[in-house]
Amino acid sequence: MKNILIFLLILSAFFGCQKQNDQDKKPDNAKFTKTIPGGCAVDTVNHKDIGIDTVYYTLDNGDLNVFVGFNDECCLHFTTDSQIRNDTIFMNVIYIPGPVCGCLCYYTYNFFYTGIDHSYYYVVNVADWLIFKGKIEP
Repeated sequence: MKNILIFLLILSAFFGCQKQNDQDKKPDNAKFTKTIPGGCAVDTVNHKDIGIDTVYYTLDNGDLNVFVGFNDECCLHFTTDSQIRNDTIFMNVIYIPGPVCGCLCYYTYNFFYTGIDHSYYYVVNVADWLIFKGKIEP
């Protein structure tokens, strides 16, 4: 009888702690809001610069702006999408097949999010040929 009581006490303590830990978790309010294209993504005539393939971010009061810049042939067209899964933000710049021009151009995209209140990893996939990975720290 004493063994059963000890077992039940340990069991109830385990489930009580588990329930408390679940209650301590905050809901994830992170949301993707929009992408704004720039550089050659909007004007191939005036933006034939060459830049550094890069990703960087700014974070202010939970509002996240992820800047993506990369070089590619002029006259290309891209679309974007993003998903937030668990602790990772995925950003995709997707090539839309079409004609190209004989020059290089610098494309930029700003991905915007709200509700960023804890650390996230990020993965940026540019047309399946350029991948950036890192961590966002609030």
